Amino acid sequence: MILVCDPLSTGFVHATVNAALLAGLRLAFPSETILFLAEQGQSGNVAGILQQHRVAGIDLEEIQVPLYGTPYLHRALDDLRLIGMIAARSRQLGVRAAIFSSVNSTVLIGLKLKIGVFAPAKVFAIPHAILETILSRPSLRPAKFFFWFGFALRGWHPRGLRYLILGDSIKAQLEAALPRLAGYLDAIHMPYFFHAVTEEPRMPGAGAPIRFGFFGLASRSKGGEQFFAMARELSARAEFVLIGHLPEAAHKDLTDTHSGVLPSEAPLSRAEMDELALSIDYALILIDPMTYRLTASATFYDALCYSKPMIALRSPYVEHHFERLGDIGYLCDDHDEIRRTVQRILDAPPVERYAAQLRTLRERRSMFGIERLAGLLTAHVGR
Repeated sequence: MILVCDPLSTGFVHATVNAALLAGLRLAFPSETILFLAEQGQSGNVAGILQQHRVAGIDLEEIQVPLYGTPYLHRALDDLRLIGMIAARSRQLGVRAAIFSSVNSTVLIGLKLKIGVFAPAKVFAIPHAILETILSRPSLRPAKFFFWFGFALRGWHPRGLRYLILGDSIKAQLEAALPRLAGYLDAIHMPYFFHAVTEEPRMPGAGAPIRFGFFGLASRSKGGEQFFAMARELSARAEFVLIGHLPEAAHKDLTDTHSGVLPSEAPLSRAEMDELALSIDYALILIDPMTYRLTASATFYDALCYSKPMIALRSPYVEHHFERLGDIGYLCDDHDEIRRTVQRILDAPPVERYAAQLRTLRERRSMFGIERLAGLLTAHVGR
């Protein structure tokens, strides 16, 4: 049996990634029982996504997870109890591998303290954006200081615990930052379902305005401010589409009636996202490289999901994927180069190169698909 647990996520947060991870495990270990433990809303959303993608044979069980915003010390005690319960259940069920698909400092501390209870099962932890915090100094507030993820990661490390890192470039940078962890890291790519492209693509400049899309939360760290500024400047020559939403009132000042972008107040449904994503010609990847050094980009995978050529700010993560995939768009060193690239495309639509980029994306994106993920999970979890 393989046990997968998300002790942090609630509702729809990480549900797509968790479902794709389970799909990869189902493909990698067809004869194993796979059990997923998660909060009620998360479990229901994951079940729906698995059904949508016709992934069967996953057992789901609801657990109570500590509430978000619980004071750190109380959270640590709650997480320790939760990890202890899961460890005991793991031993009772004869689990061979336990995968924690999200971790924070209190969960990681709990895993290290309870690792002996999991034995002989191997334990794997998947850190997401929290990895980014180890590259900055811890908060001087006592409660936050002692529960800084950098301390939890750097501390004593048991032999039975390994990390599944979401990308080769992130693994390389993490090894450079924390060399003593190198022997405990394995790289997979972000678990993700790709849209089955059956539609005939629009060719830019073929009698309709060229559409540039922005995926996800239009926050400043993801380039929302630059996106709306570009839309205001160029809306007379092109269309700009937000394939996401603006949940925070503080971001309302990014938009105005002159940008031509209609923001959504709530996360999009899958049908709404499909409709908007399929309508664009290029995806703008404007994430701040300094805030995504150790973080996998869902925005990048959204563009890959719909086979959309990209105009992207250069970062080790994006550059690694461009090197693997080939000509899938344009790598730019700064926002000025992004703007100049968009203007060149508008001045002279590169129809032939665009068609070649589409072919490359459709032919090669499988190297980051569920089948490839299954191979990596077989190599790392099954050894």
